[in-house]
Amino acid sequence: MVTLNLEMLQSYERQAKVLKRFNPFRSKTCPLRLEVNVYTGCAFQCIYCYARAYICGFEEPRCKSNFEENLKKDVKKAVEIRLNKLPVSISNSCDPLQPLEDKYRHTLLTIKLLTENDFPIIVITKNPSKLLESKYLEAMDSKRTLIEVTVINMNSEFFEPNAPPSIERIAAVEELIKIGFNVAIRIDPIIPRFGGILGQSPSEIETLIENIREIGIKLVVAKCLRLVGATARVHPAFYYGLLPHYKTHGVWSRNCYELKNNIKQILHMPVYSACLKRGIGYSTCLDNVDLPGSTPCDRGNILLCKREKVNSFNF
Repeated sequence: MVTLNLEMLQSYERQAKVLKRFNPFRSKTCPLRLEVNVYTGCAFQCIYCYARAYICGFEEPRCKSNFEENLKKDVKKAVEIRLNKLPVSISNSCDPLQPLEDKYRHTLLTIKLLTENDFPIIVITKNPSKLLESKYLEAMDSKRTLIEVTVINMNSEFFEPNAPPSIERIAAVEELIKIGFNVAIRIDPIIPRFGGILGQSPSEIETLIENIREIGIKLVVAKCLRLVGATARVHPAFYYGLLPHYKTHGVWSRNCYELKNNIKQILHMPVYSACLKRGIGYSTCLDNVDLPGSTPCDRGNILLCKREKVNSFNF
């Protein structure tokens, strides 16, 4: 067993610049892990994205100052206290493979540096085709990498106007699975159907789950939409269309409206049922719902840390 010293963890967190602790909502369901948000802001401009609530200039994606230098320093410090036994998410608040990556390759650098230092990594993206390029395939260790690809619907252009089409993502996922990578699909968020906002219907969910079953997906990770006020500035129809539903059936939590657990349960059921009857594993992300056989967070930590058991601390 690897024992992590709590005092050293807290000291690291105070000093870290880019390789930081993950848990934006301080959820009790989140296992201990680290994250690198490679870029600031995101070009894909998904209308539901909660990151607008706390990233200034979200609509203007850009590189981080001194990113390479800060990453190398953080990795060195983390390795010294054996934090390289924890998974690292790349990235939670921006897509690491958005168009900026074509020019700057900061995500490629991150993957290389973390893999060389024996960190398990979780790549979260809507652009998995980028990972099929030879430089990325060479940088990743398939046994220490989990790829999570967000696909909320087979036709998601309205919600994700600048992201690659869902069918293109699924085709890339199929290739990654054939190569030998562990890939999960994120249905994140599940969007309610209310006030003219047409979230995923049960039939659309069935179609999506059948498509990903056919390419060999074994795990789906899902989360219900959190409605952030910053969305009103750029997508008022979406925000105000859902706001009455969230005020009636939700609570204000930190910086967003979050649906009550009984409503989340209802929204998860079509996705969960579609996965269950096809033998696909189901995990909920941040949502405290009762779905037999599901896990209360994604299985990345279990998959990637199976070599050694790691003590967890909420620091």
